[in-house]
Amino acid sequence: MSDSAGSNGAGAPRRYRRKRVVGESLAASGGVTQATGKTTRRPSESSRQDILNSAAYFLNRHPFRELTVPNLMKTTGLVRSAFYFHFKDIYAVVEALLADFRDRVLEDVKRWAASDASPNESLKALMVDMVNIWSVNGPMISALIDATPEHPRLELIAAEIHQLYQRGVAEILRREHEAGRVDAMDFEEMATILVLGTQGYLQAKLGRPARRDPLKAVATLQALWLRAIYRVNP
Repeated sequence: MSDSAGSNGAGAPRRYRRKRVVGESLAASGGVTQATGKTTRRPSESSRQDILNSAAYFLNRHPFRELTVPNLMKTTGLVRSAFYFHFKDIYAVVEALLADFRDRVLEDVKRWAASDASPNESLKALMVDMVNIWSVNGPMISALIDATPEHPRLELIAAEIHQLYQRGVAEILRREHEAGRVDAMDFEEMATILVLGTQGYLQAKLGRPARRDPLKAVATLQALWLRAIYRVNP
């Protein structure tokens, strides 16, 4: 994807460059290099990450129902037994991908809460961070969300992701109220509306390969959150 990102305002979302993040392999290069057809590599510590990277790549291009062990292992260059060396089943792979997404959400919320920028600017930066993740891995995240009702553990992780965002947003709203910048409200309920509404919007706009416009998503979310929280235009 050609979209690049800025770190504030309505600039284009920047790409993530974290070594441990599964989405790293899906950034500007376009994803994991496809296998040559040879399956001679043995399981190792790095092979687990290879499988996760390939699963993320696959889910950015195919629906969850097509993610099977044979289809996945065709893209890795690993023998099929390597999959079962690291994972019990395909849901364990999805669980690992969701856990990685959860960790990135937590990092974003912590960075927003600790920011010494002005409230408006730090909130704008949070919108950029949220769009960043969806901009690079939107179809994969959408596929993970679609998979969660099929397995109780996946539902728990998805719920945890929502709670991380909601608690973080509610805490910021409470802090802003104490500083006299936000009117009194039910902070938890407002946070729930903002977070769930934002996820639904991002899934609709960036969760499918076609009609993706990260710049418009950033501008729209910044305007919505600033008006809802501060009652001001961006």
